[in-house]
Amino acid sequence: MKTARRIFLALAGALPLLLAAETPPVTITGEVVDTTCYLLHEAAGPEHLDCAIRCVKAGTPAAILDDRTHELVFPLTPVSAQSHHGKRPDEALLPYVGKRVRARGQPVRRGGVNALVIEKIEEAR
Repeated sequence: MKTARRIFLALAGALPLLLAAETPPVTITGEVVDTTCYLLHEAAGPEHLDCAIRCVKAGTPAAILDDRTHELVFPLTPVSAQSHHGKRPDEALLPYVGKRVRARGQPVRRGGVNALVIEKIEEAR
């Protein structure tokens, strides 16, 4: 009986991981914004480009303002023991600040925050 219980608990604990692994990749399109100016006063668009670039270079996180949902989607880098420490999670977005992009990857939503583990990103036309 104890063995069956242990197996059940192990499988129950692994279920969220198995379900998350089956989440299909998504593609989102939107403008890369600096999160401070966007959250404080909805700053976006070409008139905010110079400020957005300065803010992101100073350390403000960049995120994608999704065209479809009008929500911020924060970028994540894939996690491994060597690859994500010491890197900015928004590193893939830095060349695109103030531009529209199309990003593909694994969606993550936790604690009311939208994120995307970016697999591919390109400027949107």
